[in-house]
Amino acid sequence: MLLGSVLLTLTVAELVLRVGEPSATYDLMYRPSDDPVLGVELAQGADFEFDGLDVLIPPTRIRTGAQGHRGPDVAIPKPPGRRRVVCIGDSMTFGWGVEHKDTFCARLAPSLGPEWDAVNLGVPGYNTVQEVRMLELRGLVYEPDLVVMLFNGSDLEPPIDHGDAGGTWAWLVDHSAILRRVHRAFRGSEEDHTDAGRTAEPDFAPAVAAVAQLGKLGREHGFDSILLSFSDFGGRQALKEAAQTAGLVTGEAGPDFAGRDAELIIPGDGHPNARGHEVILARLLALVATLD
Repeated sequence: MLLGSVLLTLTVAELVLRVGEPSATYDLMYRPSDDPVLGVELAQGADFEFDGLDVLIPPTRIRTGAQGHRGPDVAIPKPPGRRRVVCIGDSMTFGWGVEHKDTFCARLAPSLGPEWDAVNLGVPGYNTVQEVRMLELRGLVYEPDLVVMLFNGSDLEPPIDHGDAGGTWAWLVDHSAILRRVHRAFRGSEEDHTDAGRTAEPDFAPAVAAVAQLGKLGREHGFDSILLSFSDFGGRQALKEAAQTAGLVTGEAGPDFAGRDAELIIPGDGHPNARGHEVILARLLALVATLD
């Protein structure tokens, strides 16, 4: 009797929570990577509506092609006369909480000219080391003319736990609105992703080595690189100096966002909204204009 009441209550709660709530979390977003540095990659051929992993965000459609990046597949090898920008980064580059067409990466290509394509290799949860590794393993095949890396404070952290992508818990969370709520409550209390929540000074050495590797790849494969910091570099001057030594163009979007969170940031989340991506685009175009 008691068990039946509990099951009925849970069933009703599940049905109520599913009304208007998108599905999808780890098992549709990610797949395990064969590279231990990456850990996970975006799933190939995905098409689902996404409402966040740890924090509820505005539902957005996520589509990946056979090539496994957000956005349409592009021709390989690159056709004659085409130019290509490859964007690397974490959830900021991926476009957390915005549609693909509204991301700075998708907007960048047509802003550069009709001959440009864009490939968005941003993966939520990646750090700087993983981002450059992604370019090295998966991005060079696109023959980039320009690589853009968007940096933020979480890029200095170790890889996050992606919840056993492809595992049982991932499948259950994806298919149960109740478990998604439980998952978010647990993750929200477990981690603090803000700068204020960090007590230890981050280790800059891996990120410094990563931007040096990005510069080396650019020299070897003939592409320019831009490192844009979402906030001010501040105490991260070692990273900025390493990037400049490696031949990267550096810039900061922080001044463009100062005092404009209500206008440019997704409430309660911290990622840029569509207007925020437009501001990032404008800053990138100003940096592109400085390239030889």
